Order: sequence, then structure tokens, then C-alpha cells
Amino acid sequence: MKILLTPEEREFVKLLGNLIRRQRLEMNISQEELAEKIGISSATLLNMEKGSGSASFDKWVAVLSFTGYLKVLESCIKEHTYNPFDFGKKVRKRASKNRNHK
Repeated sequence: MKILLTPEEREFVKLLGNLIRRQRLEMNISQEELAEKIGISSATLLNMEKGSGSASFDKWVAVLSFTGYLKVLESCIKEHTYNPFDFGKKVRKRASKNRNHK
């Protein structure tokens, strides 16, 4: 089953790929070296850097971790942490009564 991304989501994937490529080059590591270090094919890494292809989530995590971008995402996520047990709870709200009307 092919996943259809919105144009905004596709642009985000391209942005991530570009960030990965720039960081890899800054680290002076070839695509082949990085791919070998994290256990993916160089073709997969090439597709990820182009923002194309359909790499699995764990491959994205591995590349983002190696390049240091996973820490950035973690800090963003930690700002919005939720207790997973709270998702199933219903929040009961009542309308407030204005007891001062005449």
C-alpha cells in the first residue's frame, strides 16, 4: 500500500533529507560510509537525502540519530509530552451557571 503525502508533508520530507545531506557533508562522511555505519544501503540513503523513496521509520531514526538531528526532535517532543493513559479518559466539563442573573 503506497502512502500518499500531502504537498506540505512531501516538502517536509525533502527538508529532512536536505538537512541530513548537509550534516553528512559537514561531518565529511560519504554516503557509502554513513549507510554502512547505520546498516542501510547507500541507495536508501540517497533516496532519503533526495526526499524520495519510502524508507522505514527506523531508518529515518537511525540517520537522524547519527547526524545529531534526533536530539533536536527529542527536545521538541519533550515540550509536548502527554501521559498515554490520559488519552482514553473522557474529560467531563460542565457549563458554568451564572447565578447572578436577574
